Amino acid sequence: MNFLAKSCLVILSVTLAAVFAEATPALGDRSVFSVKLSKGNQSLNGKVIFELTSYDKSTDSWVQTSTTDFNGQKQTQTDTVATSDLLDDATIDSVIANCAARGGKSETVNAPAGTFPACAVPITNSQGSGTVWVSKVPFGYSKWLLNRTDGVTVDSVLESFTAGTP
Repeated sequence: MNFLAKSCLVILSVTLAAVFAEATPALGDRSVFSVKLSKGNQSLNGKVIFELTSYDKSTDSWVQTSTTDFNGQKQTQTDTVATSDLLDDATIDSVIANCAARGGKSETVNAPAGTFPACAVPITNSQGSGTVWVSKVPFGYSKWLLNRTDGVTVDSVLESFTAGTP
């Protein structure tokens, strides 16, 4: 497995933990993203699948599974996420409605999963900088682009989704 494939899960888990959250968390929420990792003249295409697989009412937390698949090599990571750490539909609606005030730009994302009103929000964290397109879909985003400090570019778009049962 090359550098890009080995670093994929780390890239996604660190980046997404710092940047993204789910839209109205619901059991069964599932989003499939087409992802392209590139560095210099190397590139690698794959998929990332996010799913909410269970909810624990006693702790008000969700089990989120993230699966990466690059060149048939799958890696799965499972995390417990507090509901308070997740975006809900009202928050996503507010981001889209007040996009400019939040430092973003109102746009329309045309993705394989559909066409979505979005707020393109610039992001910067210890991993790099880029843009997240916040939309009212499971997991709260329809597209994202990150230019990492190590030279890897992560470019992703929503391929398909299933809204779970609230």
